Amino acid sequence: MAADRQLDQYLKSVIDPMLKEDGDKVLLLSCIDLRFPNRIIDTMDGLGYRGKYYHLAMAGASHAARHNAEWTATFEQHLDFAVAEGHVKGVIILDHMDCKAYELYENVPPNSEEERLRHIEVASSVAIAVVERHPTLAGYVHAYLMPKELTEEIAHA
Repeated sequence: MAADRQLDQYLKSVIDPMLKEDGDKVLLLSCIDLRFPNRIIDTMDGLGYRGKYYHLAMAGASHAARHNAEWTATFEQHLDFAVAEGHVKGVIILDHMDCKAYELYENVPPNSEEERLRHIEVASSVAIAVVERHPTLAGYVHAYLMPKELTEEIAHA
């Protein structure tokens, strides 16, 4: 599928600069949606990143990091641990269109321009918050918006 090749190219372009030294890792934040984990894992393995990333799945991905105080704290605690103990040098937020969490909690219609714009807004705010919390990650926090076919980078901090 062409979209999977596009995801391959995108991930390679943002991850390779993060993995400068042996033992460096990245943190992937993705949604719990069952349509995507295998694609993400297969893509990461196919690029040779097995053992070089942590995968945190939360409902809505970027949405989860901003949903409420408890969800935000959970994301931040995982992030802090991954940076301090897991040698994480970058973060990639993998949002997707047709996201039930965005439909329910962000009140946007699925697969709409409104949903796309809300993902951009929320993921961008999460990327900025990650860098504010961990300034060493500046330049290494990215967000990517996957429709069912997978598409575009939506944030970079």
